[in-house]
Amino acid sequence: EATVLGVMERENGSTAVVLDATVFYGEKGGQIGDEGTIEVDGGEMCWVLDTKNFDGVVVHLLRGFQTIFKGDKVVAKIKIDYRHGLCVHHTATHLLHEALRRVLGDHVAQRGSLVAHKHLRFDFSHSKPLSGDEVQAIEQEVNEQIKINHEVVTQEMSINEARELGARALFGDKYGDVVRVVSMGDYSVELCGGTHVNNTGACQIFKVTGGKGVAAGVRRIEAVASHEAMRNYEKNLEQIAFAKKIMKQKGIVAANSQSMQAERLSSIGDDVSKKALRGGWVWAYRDYNGASNAELRTLADALKKKLGNKQLIVSVMSQHGRRVHLVVTRSDDVSLSVVRLLKDAVAPFGGSGGGRDDFAQGGIPDGKNFQDLKNELKKIITSHEAR
Repeated sequence: EATVLGVMERENGSTAVVLDATVFYGEKGGQIGDEGTIEVDGGEMCWVLDTKNFDGVVVHLLRGFQTIFKGDKVVAKIKIDYRHGLCVHHTATHLLHEALRRVLGDHVAQRGSLVAHKHLRFDFSHSKPLSGDEVQAIEQEVNEQIKINHEVVTQEMSINEARELGARALFGDKYGDVVRVVSMGDYSVELCGGTHVNNTGACQIFKVTGGKGVAAGVRRIEAVASHEAMRNYEKNLEQIAFAKKIMKQKGIVAANSQSMQAERLSSIGDDVSKKALRGGWVWAYRDYNGASNAELRTLADALKKKLGNKQLIVSVMSQHGRRVHLVVTRSDDVSLSVVRLLKDAVAPFGGSGGGRDDFAQGGIPDGKNFQDLKNELKKIITSHEAR
């Protein structure tokens, strides 16, 4: 509920309205403004097509000339699905920013961004085009943090406190003495005045859709998350199916990730390293080099189901790109938190991970430590079992 403070008819045929209070987010810091409605007491419905922020004053831009006047009592309502899309893509932007630094290096700094309800755009300092492996590693990094489901925490503090916390400032934003800090676990900590989802898991899935150079030493990534990413994925599946049909007609056989995963699943349980531990636990381990993190989750669940032990710990690992991915799961009868186990295993190698007591995933940045990580995992499992 609000009161109209001012109304102005604009030359382009729209109407600008300022309220004494609003739920609308005005375009700022790369995030575009909300859409929704302003309902005047008495029934007049005004459609808000855009919202701007001018030095802290939120201006609602209405469709056409409206019967709305200074002093009117109104109810302002944002379009919920539109706002959710903005929140999803803003949270994904923060995850992307940190992923770029971790995959490409500490030289990466934001040089511009756009947060829309159906996509995001992020400009950053980097001197050369991204390789296919780098794009894949960035996607994997972001999707891992989405899967961990970090709580998104917002806090207000002094600019000096924020600096001590290590909060990263975003290009183009202006900050006063008191700032808003948005944290996603210990993965991302940034100064930000935008809207976000409550947990990174709400982003569901992240997909890079394009990229190009925009200036000397500046690259651009375009990406989608949540429902838009799923629609993008489904569109790609349709294109793959069409390509397969054409290739089949021409007698061409193509190897792809789906067929590779089918082959892995068909041989699940074969040549698995199993170790019986004191206390009745069984540890089953297998390498699936080249498998993505998403594939490892499927393979770990399939392996646990096929082996069928009541007291079973399953670990699967893969070197995928430059990283090593690890998934650990267990049966209900094992009294062990696998998320704690996984975090302890990857910590000596600068890795990260998360999950639940019965399922966890994570990784380390350097594939050279593959065997060392396996040995550390074995040592920790045995140590836990012995206790």
